[in-house]
Amino acid sequence: ILHKPYEFLEIEKCVGKVAFNDIFLYPPGTPIIVRGEYIESKHMEVIFEYLKLNCRVNGVFDGKYLKVLEENIKQW
Repeated sequence: ILHKPYEFLEIEKCVGKVAFNDIFLYPPGTPIIVRGEYIESKHMEVIFEYLKLNCRVNGVFDGKYLKVLEENIKQW
């Protein structure tokens, strides 16, 4: 995944995309999405809830963007 092209998208446009990097709450380092995982609406709910609470969510850029693969990985 690290050598694939990526793009930054607004969080709400990322459902169905593949995460380029880990997204986690810090502290304590609890993962919300791991690199290579398909982003689902349940992930969006968690991310928005933590952002509303002014928590530090690593992997969210400028408070509103996620880094995703430009093209999704073909599922087996």
